[in-house]
Amino acid sequence: MDWTPTVRLSRLQREQRCIWPLGDNEVLLLWYAESVYAFENRCPHQGFALENSVLDAAEHSLSCPLHQWRFRLGTGQCLHNQSALKVYETRLQDQRVWIRLPGG
Repeated sequence: MDWTPTVRLSRLQREQRCIWPLGDNEVLLLWYAESVYAFENRCPHQGFALENSVLDAAEHSLSCPLHQWRFRLGTGQCLHNQSALKVYETRLQDQRVWIRLPGG
């Protein structure tokens, strides 16, 4: 698997979230509770973009703004059923957020 650099950490900390293009897809990068999370920017329910999702501190989850499906930040697992977000592993290197791509 290959790692690819994305946004500068300082920008993500300042903006809290950003969308990063990845081929034909987009990755939603989140800075929350001193951690970085990366998901494909689409809900598995109906493919709605998650860039305006709502974070829930109590559940440590994010909710799709279309139908409020909630997903765990760490795993991407849906709290309502067996669906899950596509999650990318992240690391910090050279003041950037890197995501691990499948394959390679």
